[in-house]
Amino acid sequence: MTEPQLPKFRLHEAFFTSLEFSRMPEIPEPLHLRFSVELKVHSEGLPDALQIDLKLETLEDQPLTMILELVGLFRGSGDQTQLEDDQVSRFINERALFILWPYIVQMTRFVTAQMGISPVNIEVPLQFNFLPEAEGSLLEEADDS
Repeated sequence: MTEPQLPKFRLHEAFFTSLEFSRMPEIPEPLHLRFSVELKVHSEGLPDALQIDLKLETLEDQPLTMILELVGLFRGSGDQTQLEDDQVSRFINERALFILWPYIVQMTRFVTAQMGISPVNIEVPLQFNFLPEAEGSLLEEADDS
């Protein structure tokens, strides 16, 4: 059986809705953070539009606390008809999250460097695992090390 073709979307706009950073006076080197990632998908506009809200938050009791919330607005190609849930999930896992993740990484590196910390590098996960029936957490706990 052939997998359905991935929907054709392009990133129309990406913007942060929330940025919160705070640090302890002493930051260990190297700094290893544990964080959670949450995802909310707004698919009401399919097949013409798709909105993805991505939130990264450090877990408690760490020397650096951060919460970043990013919205990605994707526009369809215009020639798409009805999309199946598995097509949308595959697009999110295989394309959309890899398109949005660098915004989170770059903002984190920029702000931590401005805070006088060695820029924090958040690795791109090898695989995302968004399941529409379990919308919410992408990664229960991740480690940037």
